[in-house]
Formats: sequence, C-alpha cells, structure tokens
Amino acid sequence: MSDIPLEEIGAYYSLFEEDGVTPLTAERIPLLRALNEQTHIDQPMVIAPVDLPKKDIVAKAVPLYRKSGEIIGTVASMTDVTETKVAAHKLRESEAKARHTAFHDPLTGLPNRAKFDHHSWADRPLFEQGRTEKDRPEA
Repeated sequence: MSDIPLEEIGAYYSLFEEDGVTPLTAERIPLLRALNEQTHIDQPMVIAPVDLPKKDIVAKAVPLYRKSGEIIGTVASMTDVTETKVAAHKLRESEAKARHTAFHDPLTGLPNRAKFDHHSWADRPLFEQGRTEKDRPEA
C-alpha cells in the first residue's frame, strides 16, 4: 500500500461500503481506521473488482503495540459472508411467499378466511380475547 496514495486505496482495491455502491474512503478502510483510531474495528464492506463477482465481507482490524504502548502497525482479517447474505435473502423471500400463500386464495390471490381471522383476532385488544401478549399470533 505504500506506493498508493491513501486517498486512492479504496478505488485501487475496489472497496465499497456495505451497500456495494458507496466507495470506501481512506477514513473508512478498516486497516487504516484501526491505526488512526487506535481501536478494534469490526466493519462490513464489499470488495467489487472489475470483471469479478463482488464479495460481501466483514473486516476486523486491530492496532499492534510495542510494550511501551507505541503503535507499530495493524493486523486485519476478512471473512467472506457473501453466501450467508444470499441465503438470508432467500430465506426472507421464502418466508414472505409462505405468509402470502397461507393468507391468500391460490386461484384468485384474494385474502382468504385465515387472513380475515388473523386480522380480526390481532386487531382486538388482548384482554377481550382472554389472552396475554405471548399468545398473540405472528403477523
């Protein structure tokens, strides 16, 4: 990194914020943050080189000290969480589809009796239902 100006490191290595769109500035690069802020950094980010698939990662960085307390550098590790994020997104989609299927007629797509019962039940105060908060059905 010594041959690359600090303000160009993010662009040089195709580093982005967690949204995958906002370029990572030098002040936000975990390795440099650990050095400058003198603290442990745990930061999600994206590496998106041209012509290669983007990678969602979690970068961890910590400063290294001499016994005297002087900072002599930093060490960082990166964990690829791309597959985990994709799986979580698919799970959310599947749950939404299952919820829709449970509360809608498969032929017409209109709300079914279960949807009506769920909402009429959920809209009534719990004390009128003779139940407590733990008995409330999931939305």
